[in-house]
Order: sequence, then structure tokens, then C-alpha cells
Amino acid sequence: MNLEASSLPPLLALAVPLLIAEMARRGGPADEDYARVASYTNDLAYHGDDLLYASRKPGETSCRFQQVAEAIAVLSFCPGGIAVFGLHFDGAAVQDPVAREEAEDVITPAHPQQATLW
Repeated sequence: MNLEASSLPPLLALAVPLLIAEMARRGGPADEDYARVASYTNDLAYHGDDLLYASRKPGETSCRFQQVAEAIAVLSFCPGGIAVFGLHFDGAAVQDPVAREEAEDVITPAHPQQATLW
């Protein structure tokens, strides 16, 4: 299955900007955010397929989604942001007072030739 053709990108397009805004209100990712996201490594490595094929265990698929969304939000504060699944997230954009008012700057297509996110 092609991840960019799945429902994952549109869901991340909704969830990640909310997490970015929350972190930006706190002044960016805290040390706890980095530690928490780093702790997701094994879960995502061994159970990342839960994102494509729903887990039989209740709550596991939503847990993996939350982990990926949080990791992307934290990484979006790196210089230049992060491009993933055909999307680009830039946490620095919401820290700039002018850009904060322009929500479209938080998430943009990773490739200029992409006209829409969906």
C-alpha cells in the first residue's frame, strides 16, 4: 500500500498542526517532548504496520498514529521543518508572530507542483 494514497496524510494534515501550535505556545518542543518521541522508536519499528493494517488490539492503531503525529510535530521545529508523506510541516512558522496568523504557512505541499493536500 502506498502511504501517500492512504488516509494517513489527510489525518496528519489535521493533527500535526494542532500539536505544533501547542508546542509553539510553550516556546517549542521541551526536553520531555524529545525524550517521549525518542521512546517511540521500538513501538514504531515493530508495530508501525498498525498504521496501514488496523491492529487487532483495541487502541493500538490510534496509539501508533499519535506517536507518528507527535514525532512529526517535534521534528517540524528543526531548521527547514520536515517533509513527510507528501506534506511539509514547519514549526518555526508558528513561532513567528506574523506567520502565526497565516495558518496556511504551517502546512504546505512538499512539492510545489502539488496543487492540493488531498
